[in-house]
Amino acid sequence: AYLEFLRNADPPRKYSTLASYVNNISTVVEFLFNNGLTCWQKTRATVEEGKPTLDELMEPGYILDVEDEEEEVVPTQIDPIRQLTNLRLQAERMARRERLWAPRDANFLTWKEAQQTRINAIAEYESLSSSTTDHRIRLPRLKEIVLLSLFTTQPPDRSGVIRKLRAGSTLTYDRAKNTYYIDLRSLSAKHKTSHIYGPSISPCSKTSTKWLHQYLALRQFEWDSNERQYLFYHGSDDRCYDESAWSRWVKGVFKKWSPNHTATPPKMLRASFITFMR
Repeated sequence: AYLEFLRNADPPRKYSTLASYVNNISTVVEFLFNNGLTCWQKTRATVEEGKPTLDELMEPGYILDVEDEEEEVVPTQIDPIRQLTNLRLQAERMARRERLWAPRDANFLTWKEAQQTRINAIAEYESLSSSTTDHRIRLPRLKEIVLLSLFTTQPPDRSGVIRKLRAGSTLTYDRAKNTYYIDLRSLSAKHKTSHIYGPSISPCSKTSTKWLHQYLALRQFEWDSNERQYLFYHGSDDRCYDESAWSRWVKGVFKKWSPNHTATPPKMLRASFITFMR
């Protein structure tokens, strides 16, 4: 009941805090108990000649006969230390479980929140009037939706892989299956663990197909071009993002559209997915 009282307080206390509270109370009670003091309980008793002595009242389990309306506070021995110890152990067990799921970073985003981030960006884009055809308005928003789709509609790939995607090279399209693929089979597509896992090709979620179609059409990518057409460009010359600029941009997108405006770095999204799977 004491734990529930503290948990229902405003704001609710963490179990680690509750364990600390109970430990402090236990220490005080143990001190009083070891120094010959007793816990006092208000009991109805009469002060008349021939009634039980104080020593008799101190015996554990003594039942007092009530005959008179006069009240007096009499001591009775109890052993609260064991109860407090059990309560503390219970709070500590719950605190260990609580720490397993507690965010270790202020910018951590749950997988559910990551889905809502993408939904928020799509809702804003679809709210644009059909007469709004200016690519300077639509293109940046489509770019953000494509980014969020690649990071939240499938197990997130490495941040560097997404950052360096190139249309017609590491991002390919199968017309028959209407599916985009992240293609890391070429030597130029090496990444951090390619020497361990070797070449790979993985399909993108069907959810992202629609947005990739619109984005690539608006960008006028040429699939048969030999140019290095980065999916996510930076600057007037459409160059690839460097790592620091990429991290700033991705964090800005998540801060803009996430439910709590959380500036989540791209590498942390893999942790979000793994936590969701557990």
